[in-house]
Amino acid sequence: MRRYLLFCILGLGTTVFAQDTQVYQSADGAVKVTCKAAGQHNLITGIERIDADNPLPEETEIPLGRYASGELMLHVHSRDTALYVFSGGERYYLYSTVVSQTEDEKREALMCLYKAVRYPAEARQRSVAGTVVVEVYLNALGMPTQTQPKTAIGAGLEQAAVSALQQCTYQPATFAGTPVKALSIVPVSFKLN
Repeated sequence: MRRYLLFCILGLGTTVFAQDTQVYQSADGAVKVTCKAAGQHNLITGIERIDADNPLPEETEIPLGRYASGELMLHVHSRDTALYVFSGGERYYLYSTVVSQTEDEKREALMCLYKAVRYPAEARQRSVAGTVVVEVYLNALGMPTQTQPKTAIGAGLEQAAVSALQQCTYQPATFAGTPVKALSIVPVSFKLN
């Protein structure tokens, strides 16, 4: 028997958290990127604006500090601008900055997770609830290659969130017309009635 579950899928475009902004800047302060952010973890849901002391070159990459499990980078290309995390020697574009989804695509992604997640019996028995934040690393085809819970609640909630996220496929990400690897940071909230 499944009890009430609420999903907040930021990287997939659906957000129930209040939107706020978070500013990231280059070490010299010459470039400031104001990002749309959500939730207590300030999860980036998009780029609001970029302020630079001087015009940015058509092709440049600017380090902005730590984010998630790596170095946050601004990538400016003549046709695109996005953020990526450099982690483990790999470049993972932030899903929310390289994929735009229709409302139907957002709904489809949400339904995939709703069908895949199972509230663990141990968590139900112990009345454990909360939000598990998971980093989902995607290959260029939109398939999860690695999932990493970033919050710990216990009672099997982390594994339930990871298992559900691994069962879904995601819209492939592109940057400047080229398929790219992406990082989606997904909060999955478990609540009991």
